[in-house]
Amino acid sequence: MHIADFGAGSGTTLKLINEKVNSSVLTSIDFHNHTQSESITHITADLNNLCEISSFFTSNPINIAISTHVLEHIVNPIEYLSNIANYLDDEGLIFIEVPNCSPKINVKNIAATNIVHGQHIHYYTLASLDMIAHLAGLKIIKSNQLITGNIPRLQVLLKKCTRKHYSRKVITPCSDILVIDRFTQYTKHLTNLYNLIISSLKNNKVVHLWGVGGDFYNLVSSHRDLNQYIESKSILLYDYNLANHQFLGQKILSSTVFEENTFEVILTPTYDPTKERMKKVARDWSSTIIDPYEL
Repeated sequence: MHIADFGAGSGTTLKLINEKVNSSVLTSIDFHNHTQSESITHITADLNNLCEISSFFTSNPINIAISTHVLEHIVNPIEYLSNIANYLDDEGLIFIEVPNCSPKINVKNIAATNIVHGQHIHYYTLASLDMIAHLAGLKIIKSNQLITGNIPRLQVLLKKCTRKHYSRKVITPCSDILVIDRFTQYTKHLTNLYNLIISSLKNNKVVHLWGVGGDFYNLVSSHRDLNQYIESKSILLYDYNLANHQFLGQKILSSTVFEENTFEVILTPTYDPTKERMKKVARDWSSTIIDPYEL
């Protein structure tokens, strides 16, 4: 069986498949070879121009094609799916997973996900994905909508079909609802973080902020009065990767100091997986880790 992952990244999915079905022929397709595996063949390709690699599949048709969390980044998703369909054998299948942007998804904290992202140029519902699939000569034979890790996911299994049997449906735009909800919640998160910092400063506490990334930058850009406290070192900054760099004349410190010190440490990232990794690392540390977005 030939299994190919389009947008394979580090090859995690293919490596897991190889452990379960080690007799398969595995192929990763991506801009760069991050798979680094002797059991997986890599094809370097522009995912927005898959027709350039068509010769590879002439004698190697695909039984199962996989593309997870890629379609939302692709310029022309119809062309993308159509190209993959051309590389399938007659009974070949395509598994797709994308963020689910249906208006009725039940996600309590959408701001803690990356469903709305600067690199996402398409937002899908089951209806819109169904239409795009048919325009690419495919049909949905199975679908699933689920939430894992607070991220709404839309999964479909596709098979080749004839386009003439498809009657085009009117797709109601709804991603604006999701985008507005996300930014409304995100603004509230930053406000909660700001209020917690100001409250601590008023109590003459030194504030220890862990994470000097995009959310921290948005915080200080929205609340420029915090800059004076950073300059005076009433607010201290910590980040493992950015340790010893400078921000507003202050040297960023390594977060490893929390292991032996009894600080109250405020997390700045809003993204759930990032926060969970940080909390896991700090589980046995002496410092108290505060998540301002759960208050």
